[in-house]
Amino acid sequence: MRRSLCALLGFAVLFGLVVFGSPKLEQRSISAEPQVGGRATPSATATDGSSVSPSPAPSASVTKSRPYRPKLPTKSTRGFTNLAGQDFDQDAAAGEVASRDQAVNQPYSDWILPYGNWTGNHGGEYRFQENVSVHDGMLDVNVRSIDGTNTGAAWIWLHPDPVFRNYGFTYGAVEQRVKVVGDLPGYGAANLLWPDSEDREDGEIDFPESGFDGEPTAYHHGLGPRFKDNCSVFKTGVTWAQWHVYRIEWRPNGVSYYIDGRLIGTNTDAIPTTSHHWVTQMARDSAGRKDAKLEGHYLVDWVRFEELDSE
Repeated sequence: MRRSLCALLGFAVLFGLVVFGSPKLEQRSISAEPQVGGRATPSATATDGSSVSPSPAPSASVTKSRPYRPKLPTKSTRGFTNLAGQDFDQDAAAGEVASRDQAVNQPYSDWILPYGNWTGNHGGEYRFQENVSVHDGMLDVNVRSIDGTNTGAAWIWLHPDPVFRNYGFTYGAVEQRVKVVGDLPGYGAANLLWPDSEDREDGEIDFPESGFDGEPTAYHHGLGPRFKDNCSVFKTGVTWAQWHVYRIEWRPNGVSYYIDGRLIGTNTDAIPTTSHHWVTQMARDSAGRKDAKLEGHYLVDWVRFEELDSE
């Protein structure tokens, strides 16, 4: 009898950030999943060497490839309707990108809700206002050590549809083009769809996620009190050091993960049914040194939301 990958592996701590799904969440550990599986394939390998395959694609509507678009797409993807995209064409200095106070009109306040200065369990901190700027058509997070404290940033991408109160959404697609510059041992990022309820039992969809010296990976978590079970791990076969387009397609019957238009896996178990919001978080993991003199850049070229068409 095949057990879920997460049931086989447990949640051995690999990437020990304390992160928050939204600015009001309790502390939690992310990326506790170990590095498993082959490269660039929907299958995975458990620690005992046995092969664990993900669930099959839910229907013919899930395609094995999507158009690869290095520039911000304006056309809708088959099965979805393009809602809005952001390609960061207006420069903004650090501290002037977006405010937690939505009454303060800054260039990207309609797109970004920053976290406050949260402190993680290993001494790293999210410092959006100090570290995030926009220039040369990119959102730039200056990931660095400041006076011995390792810092990054975290924020919510606000949904463009007022039906969802410009926050979370249920079903659809999110897509972004990302690159990391610099040698940043001990740092990493998680991009995730996190439940508006703030209850992890309502589901968690992570992609891309890993340490910056690792392989960006998709982690699909389970539902309910056994949220560690019934999840899939899909590897990309790429690194953070090059530009790549990461895409999540969330349907009622499955969640599919794409890298540069190539399907790397579809999970049909434990599909969330409640509203989730799109989050980006980066900081230091347990391997980072508090006194490290590190600096690099997490760059976002563009992001966009698509709405799922009626089937």
